[in-house]
Amino acid sequence: MPYKSKKESFKIFLLYIKSFAGFCRYKLLFLVMLTALSSIGQGIGIFMLIPFLQIFGLGTNRNDMSLNSVTNYLLKTLNFIGLPLTIGSVLFCYFILTVLIKYINYRQNLLNTTLQNQFTSSLRCDLFKSIIFAEWNFIAQLKSSNIAHVITSDIPRVSTGTFFFMKALIGITVAFFYILWALMISAKLTFFALLVFCATFYLLKSHLPESFQKGATARNALSGIYSILLDHINGLKIAKSYCLEKEEYQNFVKLNEEISATSLSSSMLNSRTNMIFTITTSFFLCVYLYLAMNVFQIGAERVLLLILIFSRLAPCFLELLTSSQHILGMFPSFLAMKSLQHDSDRHRELSNHTQDTNSNKMSLSESIKLENINFSYGNESEFELNGITLEIPAGKITALIGHSGSGKSTIADLISGMLKPDSGAIKVDDTVISKENLYKWKRAIGYMPQEIFLFHDTIRNNLIKGNPDVKDEEIFEALRLSSAYDLVMSMNKGLDTVVKDRGLRLSGGERQRISLSRTILRKPSLLILDEATSALDVGNEKKILEAIKQLRGKYTLLIISHKPSILNFADKVINLKNGKILNVIDNSLD
Repeated sequence: MPYKSKKESFKIFLLYIKSFAGFCRYKLLFLVMLTALSSIGQGIGIFMLIPFLQIFGLGTNRNDMSLNSVTNYLLKTLNFIGLPLTIGSVLFCYFILTVLIKYINYRQNLLNTTLQNQFTSSLRCDLFKSIIFAEWNFIAQLKSSNIAHVITSDIPRVSTGTFFFMKALIGITVAFFYILWALMISAKLTFFALLVFCATFYLLKSHLPESFQKGATARNALSGIYSILLDHINGLKIAKSYCLEKEEYQNFVKLNEEISATSLSSSMLNSRTNMIFTITTSFFLCVYLYLAMNVFQIGAERVLLLILIFSRLAPCFLELLTSSQHILGMFPSFLAMKSLQHDSDRHRELSNHTQDTNSNKMSLSESIKLENINFSYGNESEFELNGITLEIPAGKITALIGHSGSGKSTIADLISGMLKPDSGAIKVDDTVISKENLYKWKRAIGYMPQEIFLFHDTIRNNLIKGNPDVKDEEIFEALRLSSAYDLVMSMNKGLDTVVKDRGLRLSGGERQRISLSRTILRKPSLLILDEATSALDVGNEKKILEAIKQLRGKYTLLIISHKPSILNFADKVINLKNGKILNVIDNSLD
């Protein structure tokens, strides 16, 4: 990701400010107010040194009206509370002021941390919400490693950038008040110091584009590591069978070294910036003190106060510079996150952002009709459906058969609402499926994909996903209908048996039957089985087909298959080829 121009970087910064300020609102202003109070308190604490020094005979220049006015104000304050001007009274007031300042700093740090954590949590939740509510056709194009990288790596980097943004904001506020305090002592020397700080900042600004580039390099390398990890874990068996361990390891090491080198380079950049700034300001501090004492003839107490003020002001400018580097380094991650969220929002599945999980399911009593359906995947594929018209009778078993790429799964995804047709209508009992009723229709569908996914959990918890209130009697009935009851009961812990990651404890056929039980528990109006027997041996295929036969009349079944065995018991068979219907066999008429 090349460095953005100043104009583009400013736009990114404004987008970030809009996002952060929109979340924080008045809390950010309250943070600035707390910082201002702390800075004012610290300034008062510095000026309290004046009467303390005068008690010891320092700074007795009666013509120094700027300091005498401060001393008189402090004397009036002490007299008002009934305290004399003594070492004890000054120290007592200083202690009370320190306690107040530290309490304000405590509240400030607490608010700072709270805002950072809540903003990070909000970014994570908002992004996941955008992804999860996006259209399936869009989600299917995303790399799982990219989603994982953005959520688990990019957003934490944005969180770190937010920390430095608030640090910079606090630094600017503190610097503003310290400058005011310094102006009260010597306007000329204050302007000289500001000129030095600004000139140093300008000289070091060339480091900022480098920070952005290093942030982009580190992000890209880490993205590669995420890709290797997820791809290798998902295909671990294939990788090991092909003896690809060494190649995968070498790729991992290469990307890891790139990340380490970028991290080291970023640390060196920050250290170099710190070193140059400190050396430059130290040199000009010497010049500053020489001018103060030999040219402007400023008293010792004023020089001491200026030293105290500028010793705290210099770190504010340094923090502003280093924070700017960290913020720019965060921009590539912020852009990646916002880009993914924007694309997901553009492909939002439903018009509203909330869905009523208690809404009624759509009933199916007659048939599902596809009328003159046209669909294509756009530029991603040459495949398309043209003028598809078919009917799936309720309570029957309908099979979509055909070779791979004939359009079986596409039609099933259109019926289930996962995809939207380019034109034409899908009707359920003469009710057209639209955005207004899509969610009710999807709640009425039970879908069993070819690739079965089981959570690393018990069989019971896998079965009741989405149905937490289901009773054991219903679970046992679903297991019987799917020919899985004997399988589960034969296990030592029965329903409480842990199936391990992705259900690896079970065979392919056993996972299919457990998945079928889970689908039946949804009590769907339509049950879609996508290649339910394609990867099974003859024995397991027979068990699944027996389970499907038990569902005849209880559910409307849509079976996707390329196996001729489906023809034996399907009530209706629709044969597809290259996105077109070759023929329809209606066995229910026999």
